[in-house]
Amino acid sequence: AAISTRFTPSAGVPVLSGTVDIASLQSDRVYQANSNITLTSTGNIPKGKWVVIKALNNNVTINSNITYTNEALNRVSELPQVVIMANNITINRGVSRVDSWLLAQGTGTNGALKTCDVTNQSDLTSRICETRLRINGPVIANRLLLYRTGGAEPGNQSGVPAEIFNIRPDAYLWATEFASSTGRLPTVSTKELPPRF
Repeated sequence: AAISTRFTPSAGVPVLSGTVDIASLQSDRVYQANSNITLTSTGNIPKGKWVVIKALNNNVTINSNITYTNEALNRVSELPQVVIMANNITINRGVSRVDSWLLAQGTGTNGALKTCDVTNQSDLTSRICETRLRINGPVIANRLLLYRTGGAEPGNQSGVPAEIFNIRPDAYLWATEFASSTGRLPTVSTKELPPRF
């Protein structure tokens, strides 16, 4: 809840509904959804673009990979970033990479991040949801439902993790840049230590 209060919907932007292509959204905007939405991305998120999607009372389904650019970056302000806040977040089974903040902030039986779009855990087999998933970004959820089955089959991929979560430095740097009006990263404290002999 504390993170969601940092982002207020931008003035003049449309309320999101239906299927939304993140690549088509304007940069440096906070969007709100008042119904369940499905997110796609037709290309890499370019440098300097950040988008926040708030659907706190609704569910979000991620239906395609969301990837940041591989271009060389020269300053913190060029870091691309996508922040998704929702009641529940579901990642469809064909998705293999999500470069985003995923904040499933519902309460009670909500607040779930599901890594595959099955209804019940009993529906899973080694041939359903077998695509390996990599999430690059902060994850906050009341319930983390890890439904990927990659690595369950015997053979050379046996035992390979089905889900990989990375918390990369770009999330920290971007958050600091977003919170700072100066655009600088100040040193908070220093401590001198004696040299070792």
